[in-house]
Amino acid sequence: MSVAVIDYRKYPFIADVDEIIRRRWPGLSLTDILLINGSRVSEYAIQIVRDVIEKGRVPSPYLSTEEEVASFYIIILLGSLLGNKWLIDRIAIAYSKRTIEYLKNEGPETIVALGNKIGVRLEYRVYNVPKIPIGVRKGVIRYKILPYILPLEDYLRISKRLSMDPKYSLVNQIVDRGLVYTDSEIIIRLLGEAVVEYIKKMFKPIKEVPEPLKKYIEYVRSILEKESSKEVTVYSRARLEYEEISEMGIVEEAFPPCMKDLINRLRNGENLGHQERFAIAAFLLRIGMDVDNVLELFKNSPDFNERIARYQIEHIAGLRGSRKQYLPYSCSTMKSLGLCKDPNCKSKNPLNAYYRNLKKIKRKIRQGNIGKKK
Repeated sequence: MSVAVIDYRKYPFIADVDEIIRRRWPGLSLTDILLINGSRVSEYAIQIVRDVIEKGRVPSPYLSTEEEVASFYIIILLGSLLGNKWLIDRIAIAYSKRTIEYLKNEGPETIVALGNKIGVRLEYRVYNVPKIPIGVRKGVIRYKILPYILPLEDYLRISKRLSMDPKYSLVNQIVDRGLVYTDSEIIIRLLGEAVVEYIKKMFKPIKEVPEPLKKYIEYVRSILEKESSKEVTVYSRARLEYEEISEMGIVEEAFPPCMKDLINRLRNGENLGHQERFAIAAFLLRIGMDVDNVLELFKNSPDFNERIARYQIEHIAGLRGSRKQYLPYSCSTMKSLGLCKDPNCKSKNPLNAYYRNLKKIKRKIRQGNIGKKK
């Protein structure tokens, strides 16, 4: 396999920013570059942040390699100064999506090189790799070749969020002596996951914002606030009066701790994993929330895609695919996944806990303990 030449304009997160600054802007720091009046680097970085917040995407590169790399690291600096988890997730996911699209048109040498740069021990082999028969055409058996190889440990680490999708489940992969064999489609998607984690680790908390940078931070914060004002909060009540409880049908006060945690994290814009998304969606649908309201909640997700999210929610609701309406995970499964928030919970399923709590609330209502004005 030939030596890869990686275009850092496409993948700025693997470039050595210190080396690039020394070469292009000797004597200056990243902060200095941001503060240069009329600098197209700083203007471009701010525009990317705006696009990420408002559209969830990173535009195609059009500046020089040095300017693209500097812009990316300015974005990391701004994200670190703000410390906004939703923004950090959204930046990482936006660059991941763009990376996936670019990798689809790259050769194996670039795919392997990028994987190795971000900590995935990836190999590509031409000979002595597994072949899976996928059909017959004109009397000739057609095979799917699995030329990409990575350690089982790496596969499990980067496929964690995708494990609910059978396509990426380990049981559906070829594993031999601690190595996983796969094809370009799967490995590119997995590298997308690895990019998310790699970029998120670049953000380091910065306690105090330097005075010269405050105007940039305030500007980005204003974009965030404007975007958050568009979000619709569904059924948010700290204390419910009797009339509201009887009319709503869904009483968030009765949610078990595990579901309160998931729904709060979803509202706060955290990027939930597949298992977490399934758990909260199945729970909400089972207690009577309709598909559109569940979809509205998921709009807070940094990687929200309405078409995909609607399909998945409708599938869980039994409106697509097998037409089977799914139950939430049992409490034992929630515990095994690390999603249980009450070690003393004696329920078999979050639904049982919800209905039990609901009865207690209604009992208090009848006794006049809820809804009284103090």
